[in-house]
Amino acid sequence: MHMMTRSNIVVVVCPYPAMGHIKPMMQLARQFFLPTSQTSSIPSRHYNNKGVCVKFVCTEFYCERIRETWLATELEGIDVLAIPDGLPHDFDRSVPSIQASDAIANLGPVFESVLSRLHTEHDPSTTWLLIYDGFVPWAHDAAAKLLIPRVFFWSQSAAVLAIFLNMECLRASGFDPFPGNIQLPIHILNEPWIDHHHLIECA
Repeated sequence: MHMMTRSNIVVVVCPYPAMGHIKPMMQLARQFFLPTSQTSSIPSRHYNNKGVCVKFVCTEFYCERIRETWLATELEGIDVLAIPDGLPHDFDRSVPSIQASDAIANLGPVFESVLSRLHTEHDPSTTWLLIYDGFVPWAHDAAAKLLIPRVFFWSQSAAVLAIFLNMECLRASGFDPFPGNIQLPIHILNEPWIDHHHLIECA
């Protein structure tokens, strides 16, 4: 019988595995542990790290890059958890590819297993929150099964968001930002589903 971890609040952060998505979500995760003086524009009660535990879940390759990019002191309070992406060890993940995109799109069962384990390891009185990237809808689905509240976080620029939100209007006017790809399986807010291959086309 394992010992349960006692934390008042567990915040699970799940970015899309790419540095352009990881960096803004890591900045968000670090806000939970910044001194009040560094977050003076927002009420300090939102940044009280007493009892808060942040789990930053990403693929093994990018977890290594996270540890290379941020100092250990910058990651203090943040537990970086690696999950396998199912690709060969020598696969070049630094270059956008259809294979990597497809592998990431199928990470749902792996993430669900990790989230379920974390949920079991913590005291039943723990308050949970998932902050997920819109390009990993499987994170939302896994948290929903455990009745964990979910918060959508847009990790890219406002310009990219504008393209996605106006996709159908753009196509109707004769301009297709992603020509030749009509399928839409990534959900952004309440808009149509957008294919994960679009990440390759706009990389």
